[in-house]
Amino acid sequence: MKQFILLIVFTFTVTTGALAQGIQFLNDTVFENVLAKAKAENKLVFMDCYAVWCGPCKYMDANIFPDEALGAFHNANFINVKYDMEQPYGMKIRSAYGIKAYPSFLYLDGDGEVVHRVVGSVEKPEDFLAISKLATDPEKNFRAVNTNILLGDRRATTIRNYLDMNYGASNTDTLINEHFSLIPETQKLSKATWELMKEYGTAVSGAAFNYYLNNKAAYLGAFGKEEVDEYLYSVLSDTYRKSPATYESLKSHDEQVFANHQREMNFRKAHSAFSRDKANKQLWSDYILASEVFINQNNPQPGFVTSIARTILSNYATFKDKASLNKALLWVSNARKNFPDQKELNTLSEELMKATGKKK
Repeated sequence: MKQFILLIVFTFTVTTGALAQGIQFLNDTVFENVLAKAKAENKLVFMDCYAVWCGPCKYMDANIFPDEALGAFHNANFINVKYDMEQPYGMKIRSAYGIKAYPSFLYLDGDGEVVHRVVGSVEKPEDFLAISKLATDPEKNFRAVNTNILLGDRRATTIRNYLDMNYGASNTDTLINEHFSLIPETQKLSKATWELMKEYGTAVSGAAFNYYLNNKAAYLGAFGKEEVDEYLYSVLSDTYRKSPATYESLKSHDEQVFANHQREMNFRKAHSAFSRDKANKQLWSDYILASEVFINQNNPQPGFVTSIARTILSNYATFKDKASLNKALLWVSNARKNFPDQKELNTLSEELMKATGKKK
């Protein structure tokens, strides 16, 4: 379906970063202008759909977009723009294209139709370069995969490719149920179907989870406890959003996985509460405690650590809470040992050292 919108807002038409390496983004918030430019130059539009508070979005800005090789490919093939999804022009994009998470990336043709789309940050520039090259492949991009889905292709690899590119798709459960109903019993424990289940077969009322419940021992034998735990964690996340009562009933399936998940949810609730009232000392204390428990016991990915540390760095002075600053520095230092290639952690460590008055 053709998706095209006009945005009548103030516009800037100066290209930024012209002298810098990396992706050069056009400063133009009139979407009609961007599409016209793409059509005139026979290029696709690449749109970074971000929010200013989004940690992974900031990571992309600092560590991915400045890459020289990535910039060379993007600048040759795309009209690149960055749209804040919480500004009026961005809110219209968010609604028109069903943006549900940040960062999201759209690749559009000159008529505003989706050619490719993807959600989430990557660790290395070459990972994102592969995504952008895929967007220009007419046989493998989202438009091609979507066509196969519409034609009735229900293979696990096709469905997973489609859902990888179409975060939050409303037909997720339907596609997975159809896949399970079509494949023979011998394929339900196949690697391809398992990978699809782990990522997207998380509805407790769906065919995938019901089959898992009746065959848990077989899954443990085929894929190991770590992968099975990851699947259950995804089921818990999906259920937590949809049905709190059902969520509590899942505790008996694995109490340790449930405890890990509860710590993350407690952290997220504390973060959300503090974000709404940053002058509230009790909410600040709750946030620090929830963060400490989450980091120390769950050992989360570096994106969580950087987000927490930046929140502390931005707000500790309000409460004269230098102890929290020292905690943030410790967490970042530990994360750097586990993820030495994360540039954002290195930058953040330097900022925290300066704030605490400590020397290297």
